[in-house]
Amino acid sequence: MLLTPYGNPANVVSLFDAAEALLHRPETPAYYLRAWDELQAFEFDSPMLVAVADELGLTYEDRVSLFLFADSLRA
Repeated sequence: MLLTPYGNPANVVSLFDAAEALLHRPETPAYYLRAWDELQAFEFDSPMLVAVADELGLTYEDRVSLFLFADSLRA
């Protein structure tokens, strides 16, 4: 998931990097940044994650793919 409106695989801006940049904008509400910093688990329908996904141009299907991929990862 490297391709977003904020970057692409050529300059290696990941979805995580794009979310971090978005959350550190001056106009982002402080409670979003606090919630992100204290996040223990990613919930599919979390209002914050849906808002970030929308801002990054991710569709519902993109979120489904991202969560399915995350579920497949094992330590």
